[in-house]
Amino acid sequence: MNFFAYILRRAARHWQILLTLILGVLLSTALLASSPLLVNTVVEFGLRRNLLAAPPLEGNLRLRAYSERTQASYEELSQQVTEIVERRLGTYIAAIIPSAQTRQFYPWLRAQPVSDQRVSLLFYGQGDTAIVDRVQFEQGGWPQDVLVDEHVLGVVIGTDMATAYQLQVGDRLPLSEKQSVDEPDLWLEVTGIAAPLEPLDRYWFGEFNPLRERTDERQNLVYTAVVPAADFFRINDSFFADAQLDMYWQVLLAPEKISSDDITSLRFQLNRMRDDLRDLTPSVNVTTGVDAMLANFSAQAATVRAPLYFLTAEVVLLILYYVIMVSALAVRQVEREFAVLQSRGAAGGQIFRIQLGEALIISAIAFLSGPLLGLALVRGLVIVGPLADVTEPGWALSLPQVAWLTAGIGVLAALTGLLLPVRAAIKRSIIAYQQSTIRDTAPPLWQRYYLDVFVLALGLVLLLRLQFYGSIVGSSGSRPQVDWLLLLSPIALLIGSGTILLRVFPLVLRLLSAVTSRGRGLPAALAMWQTARNPSHVARLVLLLTLAMSLGILSTGINATLDVSEEERARYEAGGEVRLASKRFVPISQVGTLDGVSDLASVWRTQGSTRIGSDYLRFDVLAVEPY
Repeated sequence: MNFFAYILRRAARHWQILLTLILGVLLSTALLASSPLLVNTVVEFGLRRNLLAAPPLEGNLRLRAYSERTQASYEELSQQVTEIVERRLGTYIAAIIPSAQTRQFYPWLRAQPVSDQRVSLLFYGQGDTAIVDRVQFEQGGWPQDVLVDEHVLGVVIGTDMATAYQLQVGDRLPLSEKQSVDEPDLWLEVTGIAAPLEPLDRYWFGEFNPLRERTDERQNLVYTAVVPAADFFRINDSFFADAQLDMYWQVLLAPEKISSDDITSLRFQLNRMRDDLRDLTPSVNVTTGVDAMLANFSAQAATVRAPLYFLTAEVVLLILYYVIMVSALAVRQVEREFAVLQSRGAAGGQIFRIQLGEALIISAIAFLSGPLLGLALVRGLVIVGPLADVTEPGWALSLPQVAWLTAGIGVLAALTGLLLPVRAAIKRSIIAYQQSTIRDTAPPLWQRYYLDVFVLALGLVLLLRLQFYGSIVGSSGSRPQVDWLLLLSPIALLIGSGTILLRVFPLVLRLLSAVTSRGRGLPAALAMWQTARNPSHVARLVLLLTLAMSLGILSTGINATLDVSEEERARYEAGGEVRLASKRFVPISQVGTLDGVSDLASVWRTQGSTRIGSDYLRFDVLAVEPY
């Protein structure tokens, strides 16, 4: 009989033990591999969520140039800008939205120009990014011909502009280039009043939405009238041939394509892109806070990732203990077979090779399947678990190299548990084996040297230190730092208390066996005598259950703390239980009469500016009126 045939025959004889062992090692390896994958997923989703939630100029880029341009020269410049951006950031780009707008004009109300308001014409998007398919019309539609008359242009406006000037389809708004004139220079005829199909889409670039009103640095209200890109330069050539254009390119980044490993490369490419765009004629300026946000997130990720790894180390240690325990128990079940083979002339090397062959087969299956199963577990958390609230469609999960490393550690632990007891087992005769099953085993090394007591004492000291400092995160200057000694406290307490229990457990079993022996009935007494005579098997399971329950209680406490933290942060961000926002004035007395309102305050937030020399400095204004 050859080697593999014997292994298969032996596996058929002990299939229950091998099946339990394979499932245990496979599940343990999957959990080990899922720990770094889960940490990596939390960090990566945090980065993507920050990019999505950031204001437009912090999570994306806005390029600007100012020059006289014909349609041909504009298209040439736009092509150069697009090529540079795609060459530097091609893999991270979701869309590039070109736009251009004319000079600003004074709108006329009641037969005179308004000094603190401005109106300009623009096109927004071309080709796949054109605005045409991204709006819905409340009235009218796109103009059939933008050149309605000699001094009349057909345009589409937003609802804000229509409300501000009380415009309907067919109405005309007079404009003048200068304030000190007697007659308007041209008129805008409203052919359509539109609103975004998806107002929260990043395509509209937040406050730079062309269909919304905004304020400039001088606190003027600015409105834009939209025309199709194909007609914009016809208008420009007819009315503003000698005027300079404001040209913009809104570069939307794709958060799902950006990972924390790309931060250094992305920041480098951003700097190179700035240099390339600055060399163009005219020079193109870049406005963005992406590089600063990425640098800040990188510093935070370095602080957050390490504690997450350290906290998952508790799960890793528990799983490693389970793997070693299951492996050792599996070897314990077949020790009698080793003793029989030894008594019948089998060499120790032959027995070791048999066990090594089985161990390698089990380890190979676990190593190849464990990380993939761990990926499936984390994907389940993303789809229906707690990560479902922070994910977005299309966000892929990647399997980091550290997941394979932790799977390899689990495989090594399984190999150690399967092979280490073999050396002692093959040296025993059948008589020595029978004697070892009924005799008390010697206490392990860590009990003889009181290492469990030392670990528990260390955990108590670290717990007192945590109570003294109050947090595992300290600060050094402007960057938070993690106190690694405080992070050791839960692990030390779990391991120390669990191993101390193993020291006390035999005494408890002897006490229980003495109590049951005085009662009536033999089964309970026999069970307690058998367990008290050799409590090592039961003690391992008790330690595993104790550590698992302790870890569950610790996880529940951490989860409750995180829930309270999230609620407090949300309440701080909102300023109360409920925050209502309105672009129009709402009397606070009306809100106070609503059911369930016990306390409220009216808040008005805006921006102000002041002129110092030729510069306009902006500041926030916040007014609070308690009710």
